[in-house]
Amino acid sequence: MLLMSAQLVIDIGLFAIFNTHESVSQFADLWSFLITSAILYLAVYSLLWPRTDTGHDVRKSLRLASVFLLAFCLRGGLFALLSDKFEWPAMAALLPAALVSSLTIGIGIALIRGSLSDKSKSLNRLWIGSTLSLVAYLFLVRLVYLGVPELLPEEAYYWNYSQHPSPGYLDHPPMVAWLIGVGTALFGKSEFGVRIGTLASWLIAAYFGMALTRELFGRRPAFAMLLLMSTLPFFFGTGLIATPDAPLTACWAGALFFLGRALLAGRSSSWFGAGICIGLGLLSKYTIALLVPAVVLFVITEGKRRHWLTKPQPYMALAIAAVLFAPVIYWNATHEWASFVFQTGRRLSESFRFSPHLLLGSAIVLLSPVGLVAAMAVLVKPVIVENEIRNEQLVRSRRFVLWLTTVPLAVFLLFSLTHEPKLNWTGPLWLALLPVIAVSMSPGRGQKDRRPFLVRMRPWWLPTANVIAVIYGLALYYLVLGLPGVPYPKGTLGAVGWKQLAASVDTVRADLLHRFGVEPLAVGLDKYSMSSEMAFYSRFDGPALTGGQHLFGKNGLSYRYWFNEKEQYGRNVIMIADDPWFLSEPIATNRFDSLTEIRSFEITHRGHVLGSYFYRTGYVYGPFKKDIRQK
Repeated sequence: MLLMSAQLVIDIGLFAIFNTHESVSQFADLWSFLITSAILYLAVYSLLWPRTDTGHDVRKSLRLASVFLLAFCLRGGLFALLSDKFEWPAMAALLPAALVSSLTIGIGIALIRGSLSDKSKSLNRLWIGSTLSLVAYLFLVRLVYLGVPELLPEEAYYWNYSQHPSPGYLDHPPMVAWLIGVGTALFGKSEFGVRIGTLASWLIAAYFGMALTRELFGRRPAFAMLLLMSTLPFFFGTGLIATPDAPLTACWAGALFFLGRALLAGRSSSWFGAGICIGLGLLSKYTIALLVPAVVLFVITEGKRRHWLTKPQPYMALAIAAVLFAPVIYWNATHEWASFVFQTGRRLSESFRFSPHLLLGSAIVLLSPVGLVAAMAVLVKPVIVENEIRNEQLVRSRRFVLWLTTVPLAVFLLFSLTHEPKLNWTGPLWLALLPVIAVSMSPGRGQKDRRPFLVRMRPWWLPTANVIAVIYGLALYYLVLGLPGVPYPKGTLGAVGWKQLAASVDTVRADLLHRFGVEPLAVGLDKYSMSSEMAFYSRFDGPALTGGQHLFGKNGLSYRYWFNEKEQYGRNVIMIADDPWFLSEPIATNRFDSLTEIRSFEITHRGHVLGSYFYRTGYVYGPFKKDIRQK
């Protein structure tokens, strides 16, 4: 306790010194933490813990280092939140950030010291304590960083969904728009408001995931399930990034829980819960429909479950799902079935590409290499623990999770034989398999001899989860605050720089408004990224004044429903592109009476030059014209 208090005082003092020197003030929080943490690390390692064997000392030092890194990442996020978003003075922002980092280090040191015990009961309690501590840490990281990074282009695009209310959209059903709409109504037009529905969706998914695991395999594996849903990349991302995958995952987890109760425990009322979850899932993303054939195949192959084929409850569940899905059907019926065609016929009409390797690569990204190895081990040899193999309930539970995993996976695998799958497609389907992996992670459930492969992986899960948590934290810290001497790589423009771009465009917009008395339209010449980001970060009425490239005959996705081409005739248009060549294409230039020269914006972030965007203004947008003059 004395060491932690001393570390906190030194940390704050060093920050006060560094913050007054211009040469190091940008990273004052980093330098003060590094110096004080190095002192504390040496003190803890040499004074509190006796030296043992070399291998044990190495593991201990690595674990201690990971604790300091985790504290550093959480501290950085809280400091950025308070100083950048809430505009607190630097010293005022550092005080709570430094206190939180000290508490994190203290808890981590206590857990490491407890792990030195040889008592199995203590180890079991320590495992649960370490698991819950890591879960709580990752939740806090997401909560702190939720409102700090700029919106990704996809998030800004879905925010534009919410600004154009509709029962359906070209790319997706409306659930993500509804969540963002509620979030921004409660917390304003902010990154936090856009993303808070995502975090709420993760909490729902985590609850149903734990409940399903507890129903199937008991209490302790439920904690392991929570750890998996907190650390595996797909599930961490669905609690941080506002996309349709977040509500889809929540609904998928809920559907699995209620289907498990209905099919394994025989609770007929659970069919109604399953119907509601599938219906809400269809309002999130169409892929949840793959659960239906999976359930049918499970029922057919399980003799004692075939009676459900003649019962009304499953069909009532389908009817409930259909009623909930009706708004999307109506939208499609009144828009030439555009969304259904976009997600089916358009995908199948894409050029041939043999892509199972891409499907495998996406699974590695979504689950991490360790998670994918565990998943494959379950699929190849679905044994939980050998001394329970004869338990009929466990056998049925394994068959349930296998059918509900392999059927959706088989659909995507078949698709990948001729077409390219998207990175995130398989994410939710792994939910059914995670409870089996969670069983093998739980201490005290294995055998003394000839342990299954999954049980032999057990000691690696907590260290792997720690490493993954450090990677998440460092990535978020770097994105938000940067690191001294480490420039942002090419391509980072997709993650940062949007506020600056929008501000630059607003300057041009304000000048045109002053000169002509009419607000011009801004159009990003890509599918949706630039237009969506400019609409969100503009100080003007962005959604009403930022159109899509469909106005120039290109694919503008949902923008073609939001901005009718003929209604824009006569307007001045600021065209923005990341390549100046796009601004000279006849398909764009031959729509105006006259055009300005091509100019550029340089985009920087925390002292690093990220790249440039180019723009030119076209006067009097209209049908194709023959003679274009520079102005």
